[in-house]
Formats: sequence, structure tokens, C-alpha cells
Amino acid sequence: MAQIGFTAQNYAIRVTERQGDLALYAIFRKNLLMNHLSLLQIKNLVRKKAMLISAPNNYLPSFGKPTYDAHPHIELNNQKYHYVILERGKESERRSTPDLEEFFYWIFKAITWSMAVDFELSNRIIGEDCRRMIFQKQSELLGALDQNWQRRFGSETAQLLQQFPFDDVAGLRASYSGRLRKKGFAESTIEKLAFRKFPKVVP
Repeated sequence: MAQIGFTAQNYAIRVTERQGDLALYAIFRKNLLMNHLSLLQIKNLVRKKAMLISAPNNYLPSFGKPTYDAHPHIELNNQKYHYVILERGKESERRSTPDLEEFFYWIFKAITWSMAVDFELSNRIIGEDCRRMIFQKQSELLGALDQNWQRRFGSETAQLLQQFPFDDVAGLRASYSGRLRKKGFAESTIEKLAFRKFPKVVP
């Protein structure tokens, strides 16, 4: 069996056996032996996994064609899975892979990000970098789906924070900058005053 079939088969086994849905896996297996899942089967898998974390339907990608601007959609051609985003009728992002595991990680990383942002907005802590809560919640959601995804996300987040560390007063600085801007201060002056009042702490 080609590598793509092996990858897809292993992934379908893990998803469907975890949920006790062997009948669904039997349907998948027929197509997996031909080395690919259909667009409808991908859609079914995405929806099944999304139910595990109660993901809102509007955060799921569309399948085959975009539903509205900047919303991701899924394409399947040339033995590859494609994650595509269009903005104002132009393609702003396209990622392609024959690896179903990788593909599903892309999909659910985006879904859990949106869910984590919603959670942070409803539970915001003033004086704390919003990414702290977002990353923690997103890690929890990914872990509920796949612990390998959670570990991978943790590694990616650690690398990101090395380059862009947490800045717990960023929100306060931004609010203060907004007030100065309304008073007519120049941008160069705003930046100086904002960082003087709320200096960035280097860990």
C-alpha cells in the first residue's frame, strides 16, 4: 500500500475505534485501499472530531468551495489534501500535503485557536498577555483530540515565545496609546510615552 493509504488508514482507525464507530471505518477502508479518502469522508471525520470538543459549526472549514471571505475550505486533488483560504476573491493561503495526520492538525489547530480566542475574550484577565490564556486553552482542546497534537503545539508555542515573549502589559499599553491618540499626540510621541508608563519586562 502506498504511504498515503497507510497514513490515512492509521488515522481513520484511531478516530473511529476511539469512538467505537467500526461501521464508519468499514466504509472508509474501502476507499483507503485506493490510497485516498473522498472529500465527503474527510468532512465526516472532521465533524466527528469536532463534536469531541463541541466546536461551533461556523469554525469548521467548508468542503470543495469557500462559503465566505477568509473562511478556510478543503480541496482534494492530485492525491493531496489542500487547506485553502481566499480573501476578496484571491488566494491568500494554500497548504498541501498527502499526509492526512498533518492535514487534520492544520484544520484543528485553526478551529481550536478560534475557540481559545473566544474563551479568552469571555474570561479576560487585565494585566495579563492574552496569549497566556489562549495558548493554555488551545493546548487543552488539542489534547482532548490527540495528545501528539498537544505535544506538537507545545513545541511550536515554545519556539514562538522565544522570539516573541509574553508581554503582560501590552493591553494596558495599547489602551493608554489609544487615549493619547484621541488627544492628538503624534505616533512617535505616543510610543515613547506608552513604553515609559508601561515598560516591557524582559524575562
